[in-house]
Amino acid sequence: MPNMQERLDAAVDKAEVDTGLLHDVVHGSITTEVTTEGGKVASVAKVLNDMRVKMEADEAILNQIANGDSTTVVHTQNGDVPSVAKAIQDTRDSIHSGTSDLVGQAQTAAQTATEQANRSTTSANNASHSETASRQSEQNAKTWAEGTDAEVQAIGGRHSAREWMEQAESIVKGSFPTTTHGIATANQTILPIPTSLGSIEQILSVNVENLLVMPDNYQMSDDGRSVILNYPLAANERWSIKFLTDFQSLGVSLDAVLYEDM
Repeated sequence: MPNMQERLDAAVDKAEVDTGLLHDVVHGSITTEVTTEGGKVASVAKVLNDMRVKMEADEAILNQIANGDSTTVVHTQNGDVPSVAKAIQDTRDSIHSGTSDLVGQAQTAAQTATEQANRSTTSANNASHSETASRQSEQNAKTWAEGTDAEVQAIGGRHSAREWMEQAESIVKGSFPTTTHGIATANQTILPIPTSLGSIEQILSVNVENLLVMPDNYQMSDDGRSVILNYPLAANERWSIKFLTDFQSLGVSLDAVLYEDM
């Protein structure tokens, strides 16, 4: 059995070994891993460096999402994520594509009305019946081309060429992005919109002092007439909102113009 001196020497030797291991853990480099009886232990410098590398990688991903161009798609552990600019551009492309289809249909409808007016004019010019009938045909042609819908309906039609074009123009004008802006008061969180929106997807972007506000930092009010920030603004901060015209208004125009038989 070891005597007291031997036991004391053994304890000192073990303490010196453990002190050396602890010194390597505390003062080791960013690549140091210390082998202990319980397994490998990373040095303090390595743990901090690994955390920094992970944070820098996540920061780079967020930077690409926030500042990437309209073609940027960022690869993440949970799948591909488009940049804010690409998401906005995709929304604009979808709206513009739909608008082009509406314009084409409205122009076709207007052309049909014009052709009907031209046929009425030709019929009036070639009529061999009485002067009274000829004058009536000429008047009908003018009504088809320049009259109101009510006047056209009185002679058996639906829409005049003039009102077809006016309604087509109103659809086109109502479907482009619009921007509103202002200067904040102290602690302001509600940013007004000059019209009522039907969906938060109509909001293309919200900016404060030319910095993009991420969508999870704001919401739209129930009446669709304001954006509510999750944090207050400082006095005199400049803000702006880019949004699309209400889809509901566009839908009403579609029902009235595009899907009604002449």
